[in-house]
Amino acid sequence: MNHALLSPSSSNRWLICTPAPRLEESIPDGASKYALEGTLAHELAELICRYNANIIDQAQYAAEIWEAKQNPLYTKEMQDCCAEYASYVWNLCEDYHVIDFEVTIDFDQYAPEGHGTCDAIIVSDGRIDIIDFKYGKGVPVYASENTQMMIYALGALEMYDLLYDIKQIGMTIYQPRLENISTWELSANELIAWGEKVLRPAAALAYEGKGEKVAGDHCKFCKVRAKCRVCADYNLRVTDFSGVDADLLSDTDIAGVLAIADSVKSWLEDVKKYALNQALNHDAKFPGYKIVHGRSNRVIKDADKVIAALRDTGMKYEAFTDTRLKGIGELETLLGKHNFEDLVGPYLVKPEGAPTLVQESDPRQYFQRSPADDFKNINVEELLDERD
Repeated sequence: MNHALLSPSSSNRWLICTPAPRLEESIPDGASKYALEGTLAHELAELICRYNANIIDQAQYAAEIWEAKQNPLYTKEMQDCCAEYASYVWNLCEDYHVIDFEVTIDFDQYAPEGHGTCDAIIVSDGRIDIIDFKYGKGVPVYASENTQMMIYALGALEMYDLLYDIKQIGMTIYQPRLENISTWELSANELIAWGEKVLRPAAALAYEGKGEKVAGDHCKFCKVRAKCRVCADYNLRVTDFSGVDADLLSDTDIAGVLAIADSVKSWLEDVKKYALNQALNHDAKFPGYKIVHGRSNRVIKDADKVIAALRDTGMKYEAFTDTRLKGIGELETLLGKHNFEDLVGPYLVKPEGAPTLVQESDPRQYFQRSPADDFKNINVEELLDERD
């Protein structure tokens, strides 16, 4: 099925900035390594779920697992994460009437041509559970007021309400690589009210490419972010410097700069990437700029010949080679999550992170200064001089 113009996955964007889908529609989706990795993980997760639910037999399961393992993006960590997700889904299946995976959801009663694919649906007495598997680990995603999940729920409600008189909806996001399981519930009536009051009018505007362009955090994955003038104005805005000193920023002024720093930095990187791609692949000319070779580091093109040349000098092999334990990430990928925890976990320590300034809404605890911190900047020699 073709990708919907008003896709559930981008709804957090087009519900706010309704012109966005029409601005983006001429730009193809990129096939990044992470997207391909996510696709494989979803296929593997669906396979394990179908086997657990006795939808496929062991022979088919074994054959498809073998085929998945031939993909260069397959890892033991991926299979472990998919198996954990499948077990979580199966544990929700108590007295269920319907269970299905990778279900095509239609919500065109709310949004023109609206459709998407839901990872798992479980229907029981008076209840639907929607589960979304997210293999990525870039940022945690939460279920509360998640518009993608609410749209899936509306589509599932349309499919099953007449048969099972659904009263309650449970929505869960399962993100194993961040150890994030997030669940949110609301009644069928609350969901329908949101669909009528919020989703339907915004979708009508978005389908026509009408409405007001609005910039904000939702711009992060917009395909026209680097060229959007509203997004540029948003990121280049000047904070309200309210300090009384005309020459120096106050702490309040600096807080205003900090509030936009991450957004501006990310947007600037997107603009630079866009400009480079246009110059390299589409002969774009940006006044005052040219393409050059960047800095590079020297590399050894034939390690075996270097080793032979050094050994011919009489040097011992150990003198010019170095053997070390692989890094934590490499070991976790090599062993798989469970084996890693059993074999390496007992020897891991996690020191406190360096002090970092974040917004007060961040859930982490306030930094607590330890007594040792008070001595870090003391010059012992100066103290001794003063004592003398």
